[in-house]
Amino acid sequence: MTDFIQPNAVVWREGEGEEHKSQGYWFFKDNMCVKTNDDGTVVLAGPYKITHREAWPILDTDEEFAEGGFDAVARHAAGARGYWFFKDGRCCKTNDRGDEWIHKPAPVTAEGNWPVLGNY
Repeated sequence: MTDFIQPNAVVWREGEGEEHKSQGYWFFKDNMCVKTNDDGTVVLAGPYKITHREAWPILDTDEEFAEGGFDAVARHAAGARGYWFFKDGRCCKTNDRGDEWIHKPAPVTAEGNWPVLGNY
């Protein structure tokens, strides 16, 4: 069983009613994820492999991101909503359902991501 006590990353998700989209916290550890309610008293989803159909199946199309072990995960709630995943100088963005790319895996400094960070 995966130990989520020391997660690689945690992201909060505001509620919208569906299991994957409902309000709560996603915890990521290695290649696994689990979602709890805001109080941390109920598991709402998982634990799943991060590539599970109820999690982020699109990550399975990139070997490095399918392995998990993220440096950070961020929720983008405005405009093109989705989740940013960061790992080893690369990043990608999925849609809310986790089944399509908004930004395919690329270096953090790539055009369309954060090219200005290459100056530092």
